[in-house]
Amino acid sequence: MTARVRADVAEDLARGYISAGAAGKVVVFDLATLARVTEIDTTGANPDAILYEPRSHRVLTFNGRGRNVTAIDARTNQVVGTVALDAKPEFAVADAQGHVFVNLDTDFPHTRFRPGASLFAKRTEVVEPLVIETVRFQGDRPVVGFRGVTDMNAAIALAGTELRVPVEELEALPPDMFYRHDLVECVVETADGTRLGVVKAVEGPIGASRLVVETPRGELLVPLAAEICRTIDPQGKRIVVSPPEGLLDLNS
Repeated sequence: MTARVRADVAEDLARGYISAGAAGKVVVFDLATLARVTEIDTTGANPDAILYEPRSHRVLTFNGRGRNVTAIDARTNQVVGTVALDAKPEFAVADAQGHVFVNLDTDFPHTRFRPGASLFAKRTEVVEPLVIETVRFQGDRPVVGFRGVTDMNAAIALAGTELRVPVEELEALPPDMFYRHDLVECVVETADGTRLGVVKAVEGPIGASRLVVETPRGELLVPLAAEICRTIDPQGKRIVVSPPEGLLDLNS
């Protein structure tokens, strides 16, 4: 088995930091000698991405299975806090200005991300609005400044949060296009009428999405691709698939 590790360095402290996911630890080493200094237990399982923020002298580990962030004081190697997240974190970028780097999952980025617009986030079971104050695009990715999010800690608290808009504010789509939520609860069947199950979620980024289908044998992942999903009828709540060989046997 191969364990994935990631690292970052604190040049001002002459230290390096490695996330050891399988062990649930951060390994601290000396940049000059590469000697191991100490190991620190994270507060969540499977630490993956790791980030040193020089302004606060914090090392932040983004714990995949723990769905949280461990904050470590790099000057003392002591854990100083944990930030709970609503989803599994993958990576992080900080600019020390309270800006949030957003992974896009919309076909209308310049309409959706504009100063004065509101997005909605569900945190701790409460849906709250986030008002965009500033926005600039770095390539295809918007870098957004939200009202009231003025420092790194406030920005980190938003890591992994899914941003949504009300259904009535969605852009009208051209024919043969649909939103993800339109597919939830659709019945999935083969061309001969064999019922496979019901869509419970749609996962993955645009261009690599997959249907999460609840079947009598368990969860089945079906790529949302034209060559597989032959008929998609959101209004009729029906999806006809032509599964490639072996797909239906994955959960058998």
